[in-house]
Amino acid sequence: MKSRNWRGRGRRLKSLIKNLDNKRALVTGATGGIGKAIVKSFVEAGIKVVACGSDAQRLDGLHREFPRVIIEKADFNKSDEVFRLAENSLKHYDNLDILVNNAGIGVTKDVVDLELSDYESMMNINLRSVFILSKIIGRAMISQGSGYIINIGSGASTTPIAGMATYCASKYGLLGFSESLGQELRSYGVKVSIIMPGSTATHFGGGDPRKRINSKPGILLPEDIADTIMYLLSQSKRAWSSQVNLRPLDLNKSQD
Repeated sequence: MKSRNWRGRGRRLKSLIKNLDNKRALVTGATGGIGKAIVKSFVEAGIKVVACGSDAQRLDGLHREFPRVIIEKADFNKSDEVFRLAENSLKHYDNLDILVNNAGIGVTKDVVDLELSDYESMMNINLRSVFILSKIIGRAMISQGSGYIINIGSGASTTPIAGMATYCASKYGLLGFSESLGQELRSYGVKVSIIMPGSTATHFGGGDPRKRINSKPGILLPEDIADTIMYLLSQSKRAWSSQVNLRPLDLNKSQD
């Protein structure tokens, strides 16, 4: 009986994911490890994607890999470019159903050594851009009575880390912003979630994904975050997971 129930649930999830066909999404930070994994999952599910990044060469590579994706280049240190991105993204597909605020940077330095420019960049990219995109695109989602804003936070959204005070502040802020925004938009049929991944094998902070996989006892892959987004999108209209804490298992120990 239990196995039949699970098979039925599997069919239901596949059906829900099929219902994502022709949904419209904007993904920021689309050329990084997590962003690219999200774009790939969306394209495979039939979602129409606007992919944003700041590096023209990497955006060209993304477009070659996914020719149907619409590319937008923007510098999130410049608020006017973020406003332009929001407006352009809405025009491409005559509104959006999904916004994934994935763009983020981190600089590891003690506060006494951190440059003001580094502080401003982390706040601009990690938090201010989310505010601007959520403001413009959230208003459009209200008008259509549906939508989903998914913010990519971090374990640092709840955990203080020496040498990363400003990064933590931006991610703590993102958590508070997401929870409050969710309360504001829920009555309009718009969901807001924040995913807070633990250590992930990406180039974030100048790291090497392969070295991180080999050196960490437990680490997430970018595909794990993309899969979590697909799960959130597959939830029923009644269900809303406002926070997702995503942590890696130490598979080496579990296989001993």
